[in-house]
Amino acid sequence: HLKFADDSGSSWSGNHAKIQHHNSYMYLQGGSNGIILRTNSGTNTLTIDSSGNTTFAGTLTAGNTTVGKSGNQTGILHLHSRTGDSRKTQKITAEPYDESREDVIIIGLDAQSSSNELHIGSNTSSNESPTSIDFYTATAVDSATNNRRMTITSTGNVGIGTSSPQRSFVISNGGAGGIEFGSGDTNQVMSMFNRSTSSYNNLDIEVRTLDFLVGDSADKLLSIDANGNFGVGTNDPSGA
Repeated sequence: HLKFADDSGSSWSGNHAKIQHHNSYMYLQGGSNGIILRTNSGTNTLTIDSSGNTTFAGTLTAGNTTVGKSGNQTGILHLHSRTGDSRKTQKITAEPYDESREDVIIIGLDAQSSSNELHIGSNTSSNESPTSIDFYTATAVDSATNNRRMTITSTGNVGIGTSSPQRSFVISNGGAGGIEFGSGDTNQVMSMFNRSTSSYNNLDIEVRTLDFLVGDSADKLLSIDANGNFGVGTNDPSGA
């Protein structure tokens, strides 16, 4: 049965539906299995079970965010401001460790008249950005065993196979041997270095023809072709 109440002493126990006004709040109690809201056609639109789990049949709009689905196939998270034809900044944020600080932007979109810029982190001073970005993959489609595959550090270094790249771009064998690329104002570096043993590794180059170019105009200085011919100061070492 349905019970209406406007007093603070009534008990909420019992397997019956109840609507009560208490302490300036409106309370709605369903049966022992929960609450279902449905349309006049009999379609369930909202279900809240006895554990508090909530299911929406269609989409949920809260402020400028819409969440919904189409069957079991498509999930929708739509951020919108509906402010007409104007620049829009939409974002998904998370609360940092220190609650007094601004939220950290996980992902955002800066929609302008001539471009749509997707941002990982914040492009403004109104929010903070992650101090590092890690990419993980699972070992199998049904596995929760996850491995970090790539990292972008707070200094901008990118590491594949390592979480602490020491140069601009590092491809590493689990943080040990690897190839490292570094950039500077005057000198650039390519290094075959093993960080775990602090020693240099060998380099194998597999190409058809290997050319070495030097100078401001990148003139070819040395060339090795597929037949093993070696030329210095020539574009065609085939007759060497």
